[in-house]
Amino acid sequence: MVPDVTGLLVPPGDAGALTRAIERVLDDPARASTLGRAGRDRVAARFTWDRIADTLASYYESALARAPADGVQILTSHVPLGGGNRAVHAAP
Repeated sequence: MVPDVTGLLVPPGDAGALTRAIERVLDDPARASTLGRAGRDRVAARFTWDRIADTLASYYESALARAPADGVQILTSHVPLGGGNRAVHAAP
């Protein structure tokens, strides 16, 4: 979240601040719409399935790189697999 761009940030547990933030949005529908659009655009750009899959694959690759050698061979492919995803396989 980007404060005052994609939403309004209030301190945790501060009911008064939350009330004021809600009132600000309700009193200004144009601002509410702008915040909503900006939030949606940020999510659409940052959380695509391809990006999530690439991030998860890099986590697995990092974990596998730190794993102790126990005779298991790790095969990785950096060739895009439909949508830019990478394959990570373990072989005995």
